[in-house]
Amino acid sequence: MPVPFIMPKVDMDQEKATIISWSKQEGEAVKQDETVLVVETEKVAIDVPAPATGTLAGIRFKVGDVVPIAQVIAYILQKGETLKDLPADAVPASPQPASAKPAVSAPVAVPATPIAMRIAKEHNLDLSQVPATGERITREDVERFIESQNQAAAAKEQLPLGKVAATP
Repeated sequence: MPVPFIMPKVDMDQEKATIISWSKQEGEAVKQDETVLVVETEKVAIDVPAPATGTLAGIRFKVGDVVPIAQVIAYILQKGETLKDLPADAVPASPQPASAKPAVSAPVAVPATPIAMRIAKEHNLDLSQVPATGERITREDVERFIESQNQAAAAKEQLPLGKVAATP
C-alpha cells in the first residue's frame, strides 16, 4: 500500500509550513530518510526526509504553498504500486487542490528566511515588495528595504517649499 508523506510538525505551536523547494520530482526514486523537500515554519527551515523507500508520486502541493501540519503532501509508492492503490478516501477530489485557485486572487508566495518574515511582520511589510539579493529574502534584504522606505519618507519631508507671493 502507498505510504503517505505527511507535513511534519517541528514546533509545539506550529500549525502550518511553507514548501520552499522539492529536491525530488514526481516519479523519481527516493530512499528512506533521503531529503525530498525543504519546508519553512515561522522559526526554522528544515529538510524533510522520505518516510519510506520507493517512488515519489501524487504530489499535492507546489513550491510556495502553505500546508497544514499532518496534511498528506505526497505518497511513496512501492514497486508495482500506482496511485489507484490508494483507498478512495485518500485520493483528493482534484489532484492538486492548491493550484486549483485562480492565480489572480492568490497572494504570491515569496521564499524568505524566518527572521526576514518576522521583521517584515513587525513592520507590516508585504514581502512581495522586498527585492531579494539571492534565492530567498534575508534579514538584510528586509532591513535594506525598511531603510530605503525611511529615507524616501525623510526626503519627502525635507523638500524645500518655494516662496509664495503675498496676495494684496
